[in-house]
Amino acid sequence: MTVDLQGLVTIADGFAFTECPRWHQGWLNFSDMYGGAVFRLNETGVVEEVVREEARPGGLGFLPDGSLLFAAMDASRVMRLKDGAVTLHADLTSIAPGGINDMIVSPEGRCYVAHFTHDLPPPSKPVIFIDEHGQTSETTDLLKVANGMILPTDGRRLIVAESAGGRLSVMDLGDGGRPKNRTTFAELPPGHYADGICGDDTGGVWVTCCRGPGVVRVEQGGAVTHRVPIDDGRFAYASALGGADGRTLYVCTAGRYEHGMMAEKRDARIEAIRVPFAGSGIP
Repeated sequence: MTVDLQGLVTIADGFAFTECPRWHQGWLNFSDMYGGAVFRLNETGVVEEVVREEARPGGLGFLPDGSLLFAAMDASRVMRLKDGAVTLHADLTSIAPGGINDMIVSPEGRCYVAHFTHDLPPPSKPVIFIDEHGQTSETTDLLKVANGMILPTDGRRLIVAESAGGRLSVMDLGDGGRPKNRTTFAELPPGHYADGICGDDTGGVWVTCCRGPGVVRVEQGGAVTHRVPIDDGRFAYASALGGADGRTLYVCTAGRYEHGMMAEKRDARIEAIRVPFAGSGIP
């Protein structure tokens, strides 16, 4: 039986397109892709701009020294913010000339980056790997539009949402954290187009379904245990578990995705709801 969780509340609004939320040291960090900036939000509702990025900020993560890494999507570069200065961390223009999308960063400083595409039919592409020394490579496994990712706390796996594949995949992390050996973690119900994902402390994955029906919690094997419905006319694009006890599910929501129009609509929000599980792993 699937349990519906009701009670999403708006925490902050007026953004162009919120995405890639990451709970870190008491703040929810997130990208406003079409607003050209990274923001952070605390539990009292205070919102601060962290950094501007006109090439559309995407995936976020933190290095061991606390530096913020963020994907400059249209520039195919991973940038580093430290002590107020922005520098280049990795240039991926030769690997991903069409742009990059979501990204997560391991506790060791290893980056896992997804290609960006609106191409039809959706192409299968590898995950980009950047090791802790800044060396780049790609996985041998091809995924059908890799999107949100999770690094569980065991440090041995990478879970990836395959948006066009209708599934969650999992890869082993080999020597040095390089992903390999893709297998299926869960097939998603028909029509559940996965975008951002986050993990909880019992092994469940919270999947934001950007074409409906909201956010669903999926267990390995495909059982859907919980659902967070979204109001009609709005869609969920990414989520993260955070807050003082890790049991607040923050959801990035907006109207229907229309590339080229999001900056004008300014209808994106950060919404939140209390859930029965605590966040675990990265993001």
